[in-house]
Amino acid sequence: MSRWTFYSAPGTCALATHIALHEAGAEFDLVKLDMGAAQQQSPEYLRVNPKGRVPALATEHGVLTETPALLAFVAQSFPAAQLAPLDDAIRYLHNPPAD
Repeated sequence: MSRWTFYSAPGTCALATHIALHEAGAEFDLVKLDMGAAQQQSPEYLRVNPKGRVPALATEHGVLTETPALLAFVAQSFPAAQLAPLDDAIRYLHNPPAD
C-alpha cells in the first residue's frame, strides 16, 4: 500500500476521516488547507479535488472526495481496525465483534 495524502481543514467534516485514519493506523501525509485564505480554490488543490472542498484522500487508486466514501474506504482497507461492519450491518448490530 502506498502512503496516502489526506487534505483537510480545521473545523470541517474532514475531522471524521482524520480520526478514522488514525484509528486504523494508516500511514498518511496531512495537508491542512487554510479555508479563510481560499486555499481550497487554488489551482493546485482544484487538480486534486475539482469540487474545491475537503476532505480529499489521494491514494494509489485515485482520489476520494466525499466523507462517506472516505470512511468506507478506510474501513475496508483496514478491516482489523473494525471501524465499520463490512458485510451485514444488521447482523453486526445483533452480534458485535468481541473487544
